[in-house]
Amino acid sequence: MNEQTLAILGVTAGLLSFFSMFPYVRDILRGKTKPERATWWIWAVLSLVFLGAQWDAGATWSLGLTIGEAISLLIIAVLSLRYGYGKFTVRDYAAILIAGLGIAVWQLTDSPLAAILIVMTVDIAAYWLTLTKIWIAPKTETLSTWIMSVIAGALAVATVGEAGFVVLIYPLYVTVFDGAMTAIIISRRSIKHTSKRQKRARA
Repeated sequence: MNEQTLAILGVTAGLLSFFSMFPYVRDILRGKTKPERATWWIWAVLSLVFLGAQWDAGATWSLGLTIGEAISLLIIAVLSLRYGYGKFTVRDYAAILIAGLGIAVWQLTDSPLAAILIVMTVDIAAYWLTLTKIWIAPKTETLSTWIMSVIAGALAVATVGEAGFVVLIYPLYVTVFDGAMTAIIISRRSIKHTSKRQKRARA
């Protein structure tokens, strides 16, 4: 894949990642979507660590995804303070502290992979918080935002080329986990809808 194609894919991934927040923000302001505060703040902080580690690992056009994600996550995190739900707990502060540990390990070992793996572990915990909410109330998430994020991640994966595993791991992680969240939202909405129809039929 030539450099021009990689550039187009990388920029597209970044723009798609950034614009994916617009329907999410719209639904937040309408009171339809309720972001889990701790989740989005953890994601916002971690995205900055991912960005620095990827840059250090030699990422180029795949950084478009991470930059777009970082901006989007920060905006939604700020909005969650007023329009979201949930309180910060000791667990959440511990997650951010562990992210800081990842930065320290990265600096001491000069290994961006170490930081990425440590931060990914924390990030998965943040996913779990939102997954728990989705399981109970799947309509409190904006499906189109998650779909766009999956597409952006897949485009970023395509831009990695021969850069290696350290650069590939984050966009691949975003694609897989956001894809899983998207599938769960669709599945849970379908189950909830079917359950409501059955209740009406019995009434």
